[in-house]
Amino acid sequence: MLQYITKAVSYIFIFIIFYFVYRVMVMIYLDIKVMSRKKSGLPESDAYLKLINLRSQFDFLIHESYNIGEEETIGRSRKNSIKIDDPFLSQFHARIFKKGNDYYIEDLGSTNGTKLNGEPLGDEAVQLMDNDKIEFGRIAFLFVMPYANKD
Repeated sequence: MLQYITKAVSYIFIFIIFYFVYRVMVMIYLDIKVMSRKKSGLPESDAYLKLINLRSQFDFLIHESYNIGEEETIGRSRKNSIKIDDPFLSQFHARIFKKGNDYYIEDLGSTNGTKLNGEPLGDEAVQLMDNDKIEFGRIAFLFVMPYANKD
């Protein structure tokens, strides 16, 4: 009996190691994919949202990244420029817009709120900085400005 338990534990351990290696490979692939954006000739003002969560956590379609133009709205409605079918998002959850060379975010009166770097957004639009963490419901994104001044 002990022999079967030992064999089962060793198989489980091997499976865990392979699963860990698989996850590391996926993360490396996604990082390479993001870094290749710089080489693709995107405009210098191009900003985007990079998903922090694992997509496999969700039972709905969500992309690894979303480009941010002059103005983007996020929510469940088809009328949003970034449509995400998360039940924790409102129909019109938040808006990200560009003013001059800066990007701002504002919550659109969502039920579950929007957080910026762990803090709930108030009624006013807040300026976004490179590498800010944005949370919509249970989804977390990193705001990325690849060509931001990093003085």
